[in-house]
Amino acid sequence: VRFQLPPYTLRASGADDSLAPFFEIDDFGKCCVGTCVNTCHSQSWISITDNWLLQKQILKEGQGEETRPTFGQEVTMKLLGVLEDGTIVDRDPKLTFRLGDGDVIKLLEYCAFSMQLDEIALVIS
Repeated sequence: VRFQLPPYTLRASGADDSLAPFFEIDDFGKCCVGTCVNTCHSQSWISITDNWLLQKQILKEGQGEETRPTFGQEVTMKLLGVLEDGTIVDRDPKLTFRLGDGDVIKLLEYCAFSMQLDEIALVIS
């Protein structure tokens, strides 16, 4: 998941949309999604919820705490939903929604609230 303010794009300028990589970090596609038991014991994972049912690992730091989105703000995310076996179940290069409107599942809103501008994170639920 990558958070940024609309209407900016995340690809290199002048690149053809059909050829642009989905994420700029090459290793993102190689990330191995483990079980919750494995991630709970890793110090690199951060709990987004109090019960550790939603966790993230920051792959690229954002621009600082002051850039976190607020309730009612419109945000844009690049989203890649992958099952543990590597099957891609959802892919949206420009998912835009207003926080708190209920247009997307709560998981995405929780993730957006926890992220900074330009942060890239692997999220496990």
